[in-house]
Amino acid sequence: PIGKKIVQVSATDRDGEGPNNKVTFLVNGKGAERFQITPDTGIISLHSSLVPDQITADRKYEILVEAKDSGVPSLTSSVTVTITAYPNNKLPVFVPKDEYDVTIPEDTK
Repeated sequence: PIGKKIVQVSATDRDGEGPNNKVTFLVNGKGAERFQITPDTGIISLHSSLVPDQITADRKYEILVEAKDSGVPSLTSSVTVTITAYPNNKLPVFVPKDEYDVTIPEDTK
């Protein structure tokens, strides 16, 4: 679904404390318009429907994720994230049953 978390990326800056070590994220590359990233958290989610692509086979999207620090000058690093979309006929199907067997340990909170 649109807006649902797909994956989260992370990056660290060795500047220690202060504003220079704050890292923000953005996405680029072919197919990046289908995805969005929360700049402060690195959470990548679906931005627009994949239905127009009429997925009939596994489809891979390679998006470039950039991490940028808040230093002056700002430094940037990037990584390619591959997201594979599967056609609906490959999704697991939940078949309801009248009864389920579940074991829960007694020390579960």
